[in-house]
Amino acid sequence: MSNYFIIHGLSGKPFENWFPWLEKKLSDRKLQCIVPQFPTPIQQSYTNWEKLLNYYKDLGFVNEETIFIAHSLGPIFVAKYLIRNKIKIKGLISISGFNNFISGMEEFDNINKSFFLENIKLSTLKDYVELIYCFISDNDPYIPFSKLKEFAEIIGGELYVIHKGGHFNTAAGYNKFEKLYNIIDAIEKDK
Repeated sequence: MSNYFIIHGLSGKPFENWFPWLEKKLSDRKLQCIVPQFPTPIQQSYTNWEKLLNYYKDLGFVNEETIFIAHSLGPIFVAKYLIRNKIKIKGLISISGFNNFISGMEEFDNINKSFFLENIKLSTLKDYVELIYCFISDNDPYIPFSKLKEFAEIIGGELYVIHKGGHFNTAAGYNKFEKLYNIIDAIEKDK
């Protein structure tokens, strides 16, 4: 049986955006959904996030039936985690995922850089993930479209470009995310 993780990004919280809505939709279907709170922005680093996800892995929750739904910085964290630890999972759904993007805002760049991978290494993600889907927007206010698209192409995800989706957060009107849920519904029905 699939289990799901919702992974937030920089300065993210488990109870914002569409995360609580999706968690409820999954629990209504009796699907296990874990929404961890990673340290951010204080104490944010790949190493600290890895320690927390290792806790769940050691409990058996990260396995070949796991599907990660990751937002913003979350997808590159998940990708690096799987590649470094050679863990195979069922799926990754990336929402506004990016890699190696330096915004020019030193505060964000310094805390994000430990998450990034060389593109050649990132391209090996397909060896660890059976299903990959990527949602990107044509008007993300934080990440250039070219960087979003490049990430999706490198990881080999099925690409969904949403017109005026912003950063798929509350500010962009995303307290729900029906198109994302439709992908999950199709995965569950395909079993």
